[in-house]
Amino acid sequence: MRYIFIFLIFLTLLFSSQKENSLISEQSPYLLQHAHNPVDWIAWGEGAFRKAKKEKKLIFLSIGYSTCHWCHVMAKESFEDENIAKLLNKDYISIKVDKEQYPHIDEYYQRIFKVMKNRSGGWPLTIIMDADKHPLYAGTYMPSHDKYGWDGLTKLLPLLHREYHLHNKKFIDSAIKYEKLANNSQIKKVNKEILDKPLNGLLLKSQKKDFDYLYNGFFLSPKFPHSARLALLQELSELGEKDAEKIVNLSLISMANGGIYDQVEGGFFRYSTDAAWRIPHFEKMLYSNAEIITIYAKAYKKTRNPLFKEIVQNSLKMLKRHFFNDGLYFSASDADTKHHEGLYYLYSYEEINNCTKDKTLLEDLDVSRFGNFENGLNHIYLDALDDRDGFKRIKNCLLAYRTKREFPFIDKKKILSWNSMMVTALSSAGLFNEAEELILNINKKLFIKEEAYHFIIDDNIPIQKALLEDYAFFISSLLSQYQNNLNPKLLNQAYSLSKSAIKYFYKNNNWYSSNDDFKSRASLLDKYYSSPLSVMLLNLVNLSALKTDLSFYDIVKTTLEKNSNQINRATLARVALAIQNGPITIKGRANNLLKLKNSFERIGYPYLLLEGSEEGVFTACRLNSCFGVAKTADEILKKVNSYLSKY
Repeated sequence: MRYIFIFLIFLTLLFSSQKENSLISEQSPYLLQHAHNPVDWIAWGEGAFRKAKKEKKLIFLSIGYSTCHWCHVMAKESFEDENIAKLLNKDYISIKVDKEQYPHIDEYYQRIFKVMKNRSGGWPLTIIMDADKHPLYAGTYMPSHDKYGWDGLTKLLPLLHREYHLHNKKFIDSAIKYEKLANNSQIKKVNKEILDKPLNGLLLKSQKKDFDYLYNGFFLSPKFPHSARLALLQELSELGEKDAEKIVNLSLISMANGGIYDQVEGGFFRYSTDAAWRIPHFEKMLYSNAEIITIYAKAYKKTRNPLFKEIVQNSLKMLKRHFFNDGLYFSASDADTKHHEGLYYLYSYEEINNCTKDKTLLEDLDVSRFGNFENGLNHIYLDALDDRDGFKRIKNCLLAYRTKREFPFIDKKKILSWNSMMVTALSSAGLFNEAEELILNINKKLFIKEEAYHFIIDDNIPIQKALLEDYAFFISSLLSQYQNNLNPKLLNQAYSLSKSAIKYFYKNNNWYSSNDDFKSRASLLDKYYSSPLSVMLLNLVNLSALKTDLSFYDIVKTTLEKNSNQINRATLARVALAIQNGPITIKGRANNLLKLKNSFERIGYPYLLLEGSEEGVFTACRLNSCFGVAKTADEILKKVNSYLSKY
């Protein structure tokens, strides 16, 4: 009897520890990670705010994503802690948001954090607000108890609850002030005159200002690839700025030799924790890989540097191996394995030594018995290695160790915008059939009755309508692939979706990130990937030329003039350059144009577009007038070169 009693207690403890909250019914992998927390989490929605009003409680908003290291740390320290859960459940309505599911909500509250703290935020992002969404307090990672000089949740949660109810008006007045600052932070003083000046030198100077002349790339640490900046510099290079190409190539070589690049399997980690590109934060994100692959592919076409080709090929192989599933790509892989950061990617000295007895190679790899990372483990980077072939000889041996390890957790969201970036990457790498297949799968799985959706998981029916970023990047990918095959279906879909995007997201001369009840103005800031709004503007510039639709051009001009003081934002700068220099469209029969594609690319004008038509001659046109007609390829090439030489 005594043993039965003990067994029943054990079962009670076991099942009580498996208590579920309302997140258990959500699709988001991040929300599901918190479905067994003792915190009574609720997913974002009006129901959560109604509940807060009814119970007269504050909101504890926590924003993160499933592969975020510090989100895991805070979850383990605080959200799995029964005492913290009691504080939250008693005085707060706790809301969990997956920032990849709702990037527009995250974007807004990151702005709130910035005006409150006067610095950029990150994840996890913590916002405490009232039931009317007025923000009262902002933080990122918060410990459960006081440490690192930060107040712990055990102190902060009761304090804010008490102070808010004692000094309600003071808190609300302060919150409204922050909201106004956050909303006005996107409204800049207009300086239309800047668009009348030659922008090349001005934009190159702004990029040089942030360039790291010691280790290459931009800023010190943490150090991101900054693909949007590199894309701008590649266009400036094509416009004749030689220093721009030098900055791009130096940065690409440094990243390719550094630890931000996975030397064993290919692909890029999200960022480097040091200025020299050596030790990364070990997340791999689909978006950062797709954008940087596109940059390397373009650089290879220009320079024929075999290193750049190797990076493109190996990165695409890695994504195919770990991220590709049932026709689409997963969103991200975690930094951690078994709660240890980078464990899948790191090596003991003995493992590396077993792969090579070459002491010089070991020394050049900067590996040791003490390790160059935590716990005596080593991360592989090649910046001190003269003999890349020496490393290639041991790659398979190092890879063999990994195949015996558990690969990090993968977030299985298949996001429309990020898969669209992969279309562009495949297209840029010359894998036109794969790019076409990915477009077909996006249309098949992320469109229902011609309505676009933001993401899909497994075989679930997608439920969240597409955001501005989904339209922007998918339209961009359609236009990229159109330049490779001149399939009119791609151009027509891009044109149709652009009209829908304007209808959904462009209202009263302002752009919004979503078409739902949460109204957040779209940002022109290139953050972890290129600004979706700026990408959308680039699409409209190209479509205004390809479809001769001046209404698109007018929207771009209006948006650009309203935001002229943000002209140094990299992708917006590309929009300004495209407007200032103007697209040139070469029209002709598709098969004839495609035969000349390489010749047109050698012209090196970044705003040269091909448009298939039924005409038996070649025609070269600006936006609202044509300047050349020719019967032969040589003639049209001469006319375009002659025209460009005058500008």
